[in-house]
Amino acid sequence: MDARPRRVKEFYDGGAAERRIVESIESPNAHSATGCTKMRTFAWAALAAAVAASPPLAAQEHFGVEFLPELPSSHDVVIARIISEFGGSCFPDPAFSPISRTQRTVELLFFFTDACDPAFVGPSWDYPLGTFDPGTWVFVLKSCYSNPPPIESFCINPIKTPFVVVAADEGVFRGGFD
Repeated sequence: MDARPRRVKEFYDGGAAERRIVESIESPNAHSATGCTKMRTFAWAALAAAVAASPPLAAQEHFGVEFLPELPSSHDVVIARIISEFGGSCFPDPAFSPISRTQRTVELLFFFTDACDPAFVGPSWDYPLGTFDPGTWVFVLKSCYSNPPPIESFCINPIKTPFVVVAADEGVFRGGFD
């Protein structure tokens, strides 16, 4: 007789049903195919749920921003160059990345899904924001991630930074001395 089931029998001297449950758990030959199949199915389902719950690759990116030109005037079109801090990244199509203005804040909306258009993969991508009145503005990048149910979609603001626009007649020096 195997030492393991004997220890179980000695430890559990309660009812016969309790011994059978413990012996079936302890004994490798006593597993029913249905129980193993259910456990295996549960393990795969848990793994799939964990993968599905993990944010898309874009959500794991860290972004930076540069403004072009560096010190824009009120006549310049300001471009936000969004930079992936990890090198190549999937960026949303600028044509489908809405820009909104509220008072002195400009918000660029990135909407990510699990799909990535290879045409928009790169270390950085330029998004024209338009012209601005002179003064200090706040740029906000809002990244939203679409997840399949039952996982909720969510948005984060990875970038919130000010930028300054000077008046066009202030004569901004942009060149070098030649």
